[in-house]
Amino acid sequence: MKHLPVWMRWWMGAVVVMAAGALAADETKPPNETPAAGLMVHAANAPESLLPATRSEIEIEVSGLVAHARVVQHYTNPGAQFLEGIYRLPLPADSAVYAMRIVLDGRVIEGEIREREAARIEYAAARSAGLATALVEQQKLDLFKTSVANIPPHSEIRIEIEYFQTIAWHAGRFGLVLPLTIRPRYGDHAEDDFAALLDPTTPMLRSAGLTLPLSLRVQLTPGMAVQPPESPSHAVRVQPFANRYEVTLAGEAVPADRDFVLTWQPLPGTAPNFASFAETVDGAQYLSVLVVPPAQRGPRLPRELIIVLDSSGSMSGAAFTGAQHAAQFALSTLTAGDYFNVIDFDSSATALAPVSLSAQAADRQRASDFIASRQADGGTEIAGALALAMGLPAISQRLRQLVFITDGAVGNEADIYQSIVAADSAARLFMVGIGNAPNRAFLRRAAELGHGVATVIESTAAIDRDLSALFRQIDTPQLTDLQIDWPSNAESYPRQLPDLYAGEPLWLTTRLDPGAKAISSTLGVKATSASGGLKLTLPLAHATAANGLAKIWARRKIQSLEDGLTLGADAEQVRNQVLATALTHHLVSRYTSFVAVEKVLRRDDQAALVRADFANPAPADAIAFGNTALGWRAQLLYGLMLLLAATLIGWRAR
Repeated sequence: MKHLPVWMRWWMGAVVVMAAGALAADETKPPNETPAAGLMVHAANAPESLLPATRSEIEIEVSGLVAHARVVQHYTNPGAQFLEGIYRLPLPADSAVYAMRIVLDGRVIEGEIREREAARIEYAAARSAGLATALVEQQKLDLFKTSVANIPPHSEIRIEIEYFQTIAWHAGRFGLVLPLTIRPRYGDHAEDDFAALLDPTTPMLRSAGLTLPLSLRVQLTPGMAVQPPESPSHAVRVQPFANRYEVTLAGEAVPADRDFVLTWQPLPGTAPNFASFAETVDGAQYLSVLVVPPAQRGPRLPRELIIVLDSSGSMSGAAFTGAQHAAQFALSTLTAGDYFNVIDFDSSATALAPVSLSAQAADRQRASDFIASRQADGGTEIAGALALAMGLPAISQRLRQLVFITDGAVGNEADIYQSIVAADSAARLFMVGIGNAPNRAFLRRAAELGHGVATVIESTAAIDRDLSALFRQIDTPQLTDLQIDWPSNAESYPRQLPDLYAGEPLWLTTRLDPGAKAISSTLGVKATSASGGLKLTLPLAHATAANGLAKIWARRKIQSLEDGLTLGADAEQVRNQVLATALTHHLVSRYTSFVAVEKVLRRDDQAALVRADFANPAPADAIAFGNTALGWRAQLLYGLMLLLAATLIGWRAR
């Protein structure tokens, strides 16, 4: 025991030095010292080396409210050894990935959909045999892994991926989002990786501010009169034609440190309240319907507003400044009769008050000071913050609304979804995403399970505008108890219809089996609002023909089946149904992958194969401690506490 103070001093000193060194490095590292993005090669008995980056070509065709995308990745091997390249590819969470191929020396090898483990076995066998091969696997809803083996020396191999997705409609604007980077996610662990046991999901990340060789072209045929499209994320060139627009990036070397966002707005008086699309595949009829509820404003209900502020390490910097501003803005929306509370969380959660406060000036100022005093550091323990918010004593005759401000940088999404469902709360959960590349898939799904909506704020300059739109939605009575008058033999998704808010659309996708009775020329919709019942009769006679609806329907069916796991469905039954749907429609899922194998020997037994991990650029607002449970401030405080404890023990020993 007499040596305990010495050991504690040593440990404390190490912690303080590490924290101080990390702080110094973070604050003093010149921007021009950031390494270029590229392939990090791991060769046996040799130092790691950084190869030139891959380059990507992305073509997206938007027809009405359906988008078809083709992503081409060029893997170049400038060295004298055969390479295996590993790259983690972010894609939209609702993308239906249905095709993959590899191109080498002018030869095109089409990928085949396989059960996941069978695809891995086939890829590993081809890799060992020296055949050019590629594998595409889903790791998260919005994260895919591409592996390509036996890239010959001084050559290039292309991987092509195609997918369909629907266009978003939010706050009066259409929107297309293409992720170009990946935010590190706190709490990521293997069981969230859809059985990918060989490699972690966390990608290699390089410093923010990198550029990548990237060409992006969007052919936009909106199907209605719209204003010229705009991109709040990237500089673009917009070329108008008779009934469409062509959008390209202004430069080829673009910042890949944020999501690419493209929006377009209908001309006044032409905003849709209903749209329908149809496709027939193998005799089955597929119908996709967009319903936008009327923006009728009923009486404003007194509410209990609980603001939940994410102050974890991944929020540090501009994102947290924006989050604090958003929280302050939320406070400003309170009126007489409202109640409120504020919860701050990182590795643990803290409430401003044990019971919500009335919206008096003194209490609002107290909350404002509380928000301003927060610092971004620590882990992203969202489940604990949700439990604290939903467990607060309810205020009678007040509608409880949780406004959750975060970047959603978590990897244990399934655990959080289950906690939302288990809470079975009457509260409405509104997710506000902040930052260059928030976890959109998580934000949207958490809001859906919490009977609310999600809003993403890419730019701090747009906080007031976007939050004003959100609170207008919150103030407008929602539509509940939705009923759709489908034919009895229709299989429609989503199964559980959500609550709707003014201007927030409902996308429905339906399948009729071959030989089934056709859908009638009209569709009936019933709902309940604060001002009474609502009945709509929507015309279906002139549905617009659209490609990809069958794939989109299958993707939504798979998502609905996987959601059942959160609600306690039988895992084996879900697996069998997802597997059957994915194989039938040739879609990547948690249980299926694409694999392509060239039947030409590229590498003999004497040639070595080295692995090259592509280093994904980090988001512009990410920092070194973004994915740790303890940031430098917490480490420094921990070290100082150990120093104090060691000093006290030493003093008592003497």
